[in-house]
Amino acid sequence: MNNIMVKENFILICPKCCSTDVKTDFSNAGMVATGMFKNEYICNYCGYSGEFFPEIKESELEEYKKENCDK
Repeated sequence: MNNIMVKENFILICPKCCSTDVKTDFSNAGMVATGMFKNEYICNYCGYSGEFFPEIKESELEEYKKENCDK
């Protein structure tokens, strides 16, 4: 029996519009220069920014969108 562990990909999703086009927000140059920036993200689709962006398994993306975004 072969017990190979497969690493699953996780993806950030915008809590406002459910886009997965999310990147780290480096817009505060002072914080970046000192290395004291928090994990803040920005949605490239709707412009929402903040610290909380759900991170879900890529294989569960469609189910997550059905439950949380199609309302």
